Amino acid sequence: MYDISGSWSYKLDSDDTGSKNHWYQGFNEDGEFTFPGSNTDNNIGSSYVYDGKLSKENVHMLRSRYSYIGKIWFKKRIKLDGFDERKVYKIIFERIMWQSSLWINGNFIGTCDSLSTSHVFDITEFTAPSMEITLCIDNRDIHEIGTAPSAYTEETQTIWNGAIGKIHIVESVLKEEKINVFADFDGESIVLNADLEFMDTSEQYKLNINIYDETKLIDSAVYSLKKKDVLNEKFKLNSINYWDENNPHLYKVKISIENHAGTNVLNFSKSIGFRKFTNNRGQMLLNNNPVFLRGTVDCCIFPKTGYPPMDIDSWKKILTKIKSYGFNHVRYHSWCPPEAAFDAADQLGLYLQVEGPIWLDDYMPFVLGDKPDHYTFFERESAQIVDEYGDHPSFCFFSCGNELRGDNTILRNIVKKLKTMNKSILYTCTSNWDRSVYPEEDFFIAQTVEKKPVRGQYYLDELSNGTNVNFNDAIKQRDIPIISHEVGQYSIYPRIQEISKYNGNLLPVNFEAIKDDLIKKNMVEEAEVFTHDSGRLAFELYKSEVEAALGTDRMGGFQLLGLNDFTGQSTATVGMLDSFWEDKNITNADEFKQFNNTIVPLAIFKKRNFYSNELFSFLPKVANYLKDIKKVDFYWSLKNREGKVLIEKNCNIKNISTGLNNVKEIQSFTVGDKISKSEQLVLEMKIRFDDETYENSWNLWCYKSLDKKYNKYFIQSNYIDDEIMRRVYNGENLLLEPKSRFIKNAEKTTFFSVFWSPVHFMSKDSCGAHIDLNCPLFELFPTDSYTNFQWKDLLTGAFSIKYPDTIENFQPLVQVIPNFFNNRKNFVLAEFKFGKGNILINTLNMTKDTPAVKAFKKSVNCYLQSDEFHPLSEIDKKQLEIFFYKDGETPEKNNLALGCKSFADSQKGSDYDPNNAIDKNLDKVWKASDNDGGHWLKINLGEEKYLTSLEIDTLSKGVYYYNVDISSDDVVYHKVVNSTVSTQDDLTVTASLNDNARYVKITFTDCNEGATVGVRSIRIY
Repeated sequence: MYDISGSWSYKLDSDDTGSKNHWYQGFNEDGEFTFPGSNTDNNIGSSYVYDGKLSKENVHMLRSRYSYIGKIWFKKRIKLDGFDERKVYKIIFERIMWQSSLWINGNFIGTCDSLSTSHVFDITEFTAPSMEITLCIDNRDIHEIGTAPSAYTEETQTIWNGAIGKIHIVESVLKEEKINVFADFDGESIVLNADLEFMDTSEQYKLNINIYDETKLIDSAVYSLKKKDVLNEKFKLNSINYWDENNPHLYKVKISIENHAGTNVLNFSKSIGFRKFTNNRGQMLLNNNPVFLRGTVDCCIFPKTGYPPMDIDSWKKILTKIKSYGFNHVRYHSWCPPEAAFDAADQLGLYLQVEGPIWLDDYMPFVLGDKPDHYTFFERESAQIVDEYGDHPSFCFFSCGNELRGDNTILRNIVKKLKTMNKSILYTCTSNWDRSVYPEEDFFIAQTVEKKPVRGQYYLDELSNGTNVNFNDAIKQRDIPIISHEVGQYSIYPRIQEISKYNGNLLPVNFEAIKDDLIKKNMVEEAEVFTHDSGRLAFELYKSEVEAALGTDRMGGFQLLGLNDFTGQSTATVGMLDSFWEDKNITNADEFKQFNNTIVPLAIFKKRNFYSNELFSFLPKVANYLKDIKKVDFYWSLKNREGKVLIEKNCNIKNISTGLNNVKEIQSFTVGDKISKSEQLVLEMKIRFDDETYENSWNLWCYKSLDKKYNKYFIQSNYIDDEIMRRVYNGENLLLEPKSRFIKNAEKTTFFSVFWSPVHFMSKDSCGAHIDLNCPLFELFPTDSYTNFQWKDLLTGAFSIKYPDTIENFQPLVQVIPNFFNNRKNFVLAEFKFGKGNILINTLNMTKDTPAVKAFKKSVNCYLQSDEFHPLSEIDKKQLEIFFYKDGETPEKNNLALGCKSFADSQKGSDYDPNNAIDKNLDKVWKASDNDGGHWLKINLGEEKYLTSLEIDTLSKGVYYYNVDISSDDVVYHKVVNSTVSTQDDLTVTASLNDNARYVKITFTDCNEGATVGVRSIRIY
């Protein structure tokens, strides 16, 4: 083997004239290029210029230090010491983006175009002791696949030019060399298939094979070989150690070929794992035992380099981190990792899903099959992936790509072909979409099945109220395993402290823009709190999502999006880990693993908030995907936050089988006088066996009637006037609960974090709130510094108030955490000193008759009447009046849709005319003919106008996928919104437009079962 990495000469060919000008015969180089490496590693290309603004362009993604799209020519002169014309010579480039062409001494060798596998060139015909190698790499979109898939995108790994893996010349005595070694699970054998043809007909060769169980030799054989020979041998093992996440047992096969002198002329080594995935009426089995995939998504994000690592140590570090958080599965979103990733996963016991380099959805410029190359390249690329990596035990699943629409015959043909190549892998046509199952598919990935949800985003109210959400109805719809697609996507405020980590090839322009905006608004000191508290809210939501999946009988698993941040698509910082796979100080592996593990105790209950005299009941379950276990010690307890046990119960369970188990009957308790005030409690469950302990816990909020009696009077009002202000100034206290229509720039608040990215799916929604725990009010209303589930009813339907920097020493009691594209200082609860009196401003939703809202009301009242109500920040009348509209000012926005014409593709009947959606009569609505996807409503504004935003009042709770397209001529439309929204208590959907248009078209592309396609009212501003 000859290593030909290192320094090569290069020349840029941005005009694509190199071939025409015969550069393969020589060129005047631009400089030196070091392989392995990319153009960015070698400081070649143009740099992104950051203008210091918080703009859509700047937050779009990380940026390469140097970017170049086009051809680059490389050349290197080498000498082959020991050149032997009786041998075969090949050049191997481990990974190139994208198309490579090779010449030896000016002679054309060939072209390779794989994004996923090695580029291999047979150079035997032109090999000489001294030769010049010329290589041309073209990283343009040569097969018109678009720039969305992780294999070819600027959004994550970047579109680089170069070769990033091993680069070497290999020599062989074999003209034909096909050696395949694999595990025969059912036959309990290791199989050797070899097809060999030697160059030298006069030489005698023999093949040695040694099989090791880890390091112990368990079988061997020697075969004399003819010039052209075929071997098909089976080695039956006496006993089998299976490969899985808990015991990633590997056998080692070593093969050597010797000549008559005993000299090794070929060495081959391979790790083998015995594992088999099967399906039992929708239940996924591994090695005949139920298995549940606890997955996260890897979108090829590597900020140091802008491309994936090619060494096993780097992959071991990443995959060990993933496994430490309890995951057993990684989905490689529209890309295939290198060999080193499979080697690492083999050793660690992780189930990998590889995907072809395709992401073609119907909102993109073209769909699958629109381009001729789609019918050849994707099938060829998929086959090369399975051929090169398919014998790894960790290569368990293959999907043709992500969210594919278009000609599905392409996908079906790919899967059919791959199944003839390798039957040990399970296959599906696409990751996501509620659709029919094709006979050749082995498993199904979707968000909904027959419109029945398989992820918690569709049940946000229920998830926040309790833990009794499951997806049993959806799982029953298919007889193959179902995996929940891209679960989570709860936005966390970006951690700008990590900017210093970006000292490699990618520039954190998006983080810099966010930081600079915070500095301008005097908010940068709050950024770490924003990250932590929004992260803790996201943590609670992820926990609920995972437990709902684990609590679903016979479910195949979930794929979280994601454990780490996504730095493209307008900055989707949704991870517990950053883009470097490092902790963000939100949680830790031990805490996360409590609910994401091979064994997870589950408590199924309907309410997290309850009264102390109320009966609380839960059903204990255990999701067990380790093994059948016997003699189990089962324990549960109720503790306060200091760890004091209030109630506990311990018992023995004879056995817990693999799968989802009801381990005990319903457990009930009443807290009663075990607490003296409202408290946040912890329900804890543990199971112990064989010196192992698995535990899980849930926060509960138990409210006690308040005994405190106060005689102090305070004013309660939803407005202010001179008389009220006079009384407060002279010493009275005021609870001010204004109506949103009187408040300048009142912002609707939400409990749930903004979905994915506030720019990719334009939204002003927040990321939770930060609570000042120093305020005595929260001694009566138990809370953490972040908004947990007891805040859901208070924040939903509430609004926040923007406050200026001019109020000295002011810190809100409850401050809204903004999303990063709408940085602003807003509060929902604040207190001020005004003259001799005090003011508490509250804009939370106090209308619901729920335990949490009632308890908060009482806490506010008690606080206002207590001696502890002493605000530190003083406010004067002018400062207070800043919050309110002045007399004569109108808070009403001008609805441009009023008086216009509306059209739709269908309507339920004559009572559901599309014009009902744009008049003022809220009793009349537009309703589509049915609730299938694809229905649209279009508004003609009469003339082109500048549009800032859109509000849609939907007809029901549910999850809607919708697009907004705008046009000036009703012919050419462009998409300004492509979003997924969950309408819960508030049925209003809002979207930013910020563009000129005459026509606005809203398309409901899909919705969940039970949701109604239609509109009560549309307002365009």
